[in-house]
Amino acid sequence: GIQFVPTVIRGKNDEEFNDFYIANIYQEIASFDPEKSRFDEADEFDEFDEADELTDMWSSVRKIVLDRAVLSEMPLEDRLVFVAKEHPGFILYHKTIVDVMKSANPDWLIFTPVEEWYSGMQM
Repeated sequence: GIQFVPTVIRGKNDEEFNDFYIANIYQEIASFDPEKSRFDEADEFDEFDEADELTDMWSSVRKIVLDRAVLSEMPLEDRLVFVAKEHPGFILYHKTIVDVMKSANPDWLIFTPVEEWYSGMQM
């Protein structure tokens, strides 16, 4: 569900950095609990895929509660990194992936457990 694409980044002085990748994440999982999460329903003007009723109902997500029953039915390797089908702007990482990323000690990267996240905290 994820593809790493080699990319070249051009710096301010036209220098090239060739050791970077873009992550193309196409694994989508409907993982939010609609009863416990807080969101606005999409209206007719939202630009969601009309054929997908689940995506149509999620507009502005304020609080996420994962549907653990749905996730527990999937093998771990299928849910290590995925896009939330309810709102494509959310990419979720399993704790094992977060631990690997944290081991590099990036001081600019912050991870928030999904169920502690709320709209507005990212600002």
